[in-house]
Amino acid sequence: MNDGLFTRTSDEKVIVQHAHGRAEASVYLVNFALPCGVAIPNLRVTMGNLGGEYDVLIGMDVIGRGDFAVSNFNGRTVFGFRVPSAADVDWTV
Repeated sequence: MNDGLFTRTSDEKVIVQHAHGRAEASVYLVNFALPCGVAIPNLRVTMGNLGGEYDVLIGMDVIGRGDFAVSNFNGRTVFGFRVPSAADVDWTV
């Protein structure tokens, strides 16, 4: 799988809804890879203006493919993500 932008889906545009309302956005197919080794080829995404230092907003279409967890032990925030899902995550134990 090649990293980065794969191809634009012709001149397709869609209306997306976000925190500040609605906007028209271009559609792309990308090869998406996370540092933890999870890779999703040919993922359909839309271009957005996230502002600041952010490059990507990971949606539930990606998170829902596996197990996702966030912790902030001793003030250090880390996340874990694995595909496929391997077990329930039970924080009450």
